[in-house]
This record gives sequence, structure tokens and C-alpha cells, in this order.
Amino acid sequence: MLDDKEKALLALFNQMPEAEKNRLIVHAKATLQELDLLKDDVLSIIKNIRE
Repeated sequence: MLDDKEKALLALFNQMPEAEKNRLIVHAKATLQELDLLKDDVLSIIKNIRE
């Protein structure tokens, strides 16, 4: 179930042109990949500190 904020964001997203939707999705995917790499770096640093 979506809350009111999520419903509003979804409504705005659905009003966007298809090209903008795709651009936003690609950007979000790249951002998530960067966060995953950062998470791996942080875990590696923590592991090295513990050794």
C-alpha cells in the first residue's frame, strides 16, 4: 500500500513524457549501482580495520 507522498510521486511520474521516465529510471539505476559499490568499499574498509 502506498502512502500519500508515494501516490503523489507516482502520479507525477505517470504524467512525465516517456523519454523523461526512461532517463529517470536509468539515472536511478546508475545511482543504485554507485551506492552498491560504495557499500562494498565501506565493508572492505571495516574488514581491513578489524584485521
